[in-house]
Amino acid sequence: GGEPLIHSNIREILSYLYEKEIYTELYTNGYLLDDEFCNYLRSINIGTVHLSLDGHMENIHDKFRGKNGSFKKNLVAISNLQRLNVPIVVTCVLNRYNIDYVNEIIDFFEGNGLVYKLDYLINEGKAVDNISEVCISFEEYATCISKMLEKRFGYDEKALFSRGKFCGAGTEFVYITAHGEVKICPSISEGAYGN
Repeated sequence: GGEPLIHSNIREILSYLYEKEIYTELYTNGYLLDDEFCNYLRSINIGTVHLSLDGHMENIHDKFRGKNGSFKKNLVAISNLQRLNVPIVVTCVLNRYNIDYVNEIIDFFEGNGLVYKLDYLINEGKAVDNISEVCISFEEYATCISKMLEKRFGYDEKALFSRGKFCGAGTEFVYITAHGEVKICPSISEGAYGN
């Protein structure tokens, strides 16, 4: 984990990547995405902004994120980014608080014209402190995703999960932490490859 927008030189880093014509995606919890920063992201032609929205209800998102008001702030950020035509992907981490509302969450995302992904909670960052309280098993995650895909799109569960897991880490992207460390994956705390 780690929030890149708290890095004191985030604008310089993003501007440098823009000047070098390096395609850049920004992963953020969304809390610091105010109107001015959204306009800045548009000005540097950011590739995609990935931001967290862990449900369709304020109380669930804020409880999981541990920050009151973050749901409303993210909705404002999403609205600003949409208005500016900045590509957005919303990441919803499935957990004990939201697992029973997956179809409602998807209806909310689709009803607001959002591209989304449903993610599995990794034992990193703040999750380390309360993993037993909030984490679902991978089997629960897989079952939830399978049922949702079957209901919505007619996908076969066995075909869906038979190909293994591939995320593109190290082959399609690298990750820069809030401290400027270059890593192959945002979900693995070990293995920085420079600063």
